[in-house]
Amino acid sequence: DDAGAAYRIIRNELSKYSDLKNRPEIVALTKCENLDQDIVKMQTASILAVNPDAAVYTISSVAHQGTEELLRALKKAVEENNKQIQAAEKGTKDPESHPENRTDIPRIELSANAVKDAWSVQPELNEDGIIEKFVVTGEKIEKFARRTDLTNYASVNRLRDIMKKLGIRAELTSQGAKDDSIISIAGKEFTLVEEDW
Repeated sequence: DDAGAAYRIIRNELSKYSDLKNRPEIVALTKCENLDQDIVKMQTASILAVNPDAAVYTISSVAHQGTEELLRALKKAVEENNKQIQAAEKGTKDPESHPENRTDIPRIELSANAVKDAWSVQPELNEDGIIEKFVVTGEKIEKFARRTDLTNYASVNRLRDIMKKLGIRAELTSQGAKDDSIISIAGKEFTLVEEDW
């Protein structure tokens, strides 16, 4: 209910452990799919009220929202932290302890399956700057789209159902897609919701 209060409790707990309290920090608000943007902004502001310097990311692993940005931020934070460690250990007699020579430093990577399941939504604008259609890309969803017969409403509805399960529909809606918005996947174009005949 109050992300700021929860954040304060976590920070108080971490302050009891000298090896944790001063480590670099990134805050991730999870399960943000289908949440009203005003609520997300309110929860983010609640954390920033406790720590104005906090790096706050809102994500949804189900809807593939914000996860890439979070991973990039984590990678950058790890690299910067390793540079600081390297600078502090410069001149050490044990070269094995330098970060670039260590093999125990964890790496954050997407698995092959996660890469295959990944997708993105990009609005395509016309000359007047109005959204003409939404282009969805991604190996898995494009494979489904190529096998979809656009003349068969059951086949198109199956594709819409897959989009919903993958979280693509939620992302389309959050980007402003309406029932009659044109969706383009692998060159196949159809409306977000089945048109009434």
